[in-house]
Amino acid sequence: MESRRFSQMEMVLNKACNKALEGCDFKTFRTECFPSVGRTHEALLFDVYSQFVQIVRSNVRHEFEAICADVGLREKLFHLEQIEA
Repeated sequence: MESRRFSQMEMVLNKACNKALEGCDFKTFRTECFPSVGRTHEALLFDVYSQFVQIVRSNVRHEFEAICADVGLREKLFHLEQIEA
């Protein structure tokens, strides 16, 4: 059961997540969160940053899916589209 509207919501979620994370690029992450870490550990810090971004994206996705499941949004949007057809 796939809904065009739900797919669009997922696209918007991804765009919003990308936009939110734009303000936290690696340079900002390094200088704002870890100013005392030297350049010798930059590769390790980049791994930490990559994990941070991945966890944030995963948590946002999980919360979105949980909220949608709680209210049955996917099914409701699918049925709405069936009524409109």
